[in-house]
Amino acid sequence: MLWAHCLVFVSLSTLCAATAVAMAGAPVSLAALVNEYVDTSDGDKASALLAEILKHPQTDMPTVESTLRKGKVFIPQPVGFQPGVPVAVRGRTFRYGLYVPLNYESSHSYAVVICLH
Repeated sequence: MLWAHCLVFVSLSTLCAATAVAMAGAPVSLAALVNEYVDTSDGDKASALLAEILKHPQTDMPTVESTLRKGKVFIPQPVGFQPGVPVAVRGRTFRYGLYVPLNYESSHSYAVVICLH
């Protein structure tokens, strides 16, 4: 899978402090909300995430800017062959096989090989 970092300019002047609470009632990190907002392509979801960001107690211009500049933090992912990984495209789910080298390190660049048939 190809991971890319993206810096998105957000109108930081609209951001203000309040509180954000997850569906289960546990606080959600501002970084998680900002990264999910940047990653989503669903307009309704983006609007809901922006509302949560605006209400978050840690929301201020320097914090959001710092979060955007740092980029998304990737957690360890499975390695080896992973058959049947789902991906949604225009409302349809497709499956693909993915191989991640056993010695994968997120700090190292890897070539992406795509085989179409």
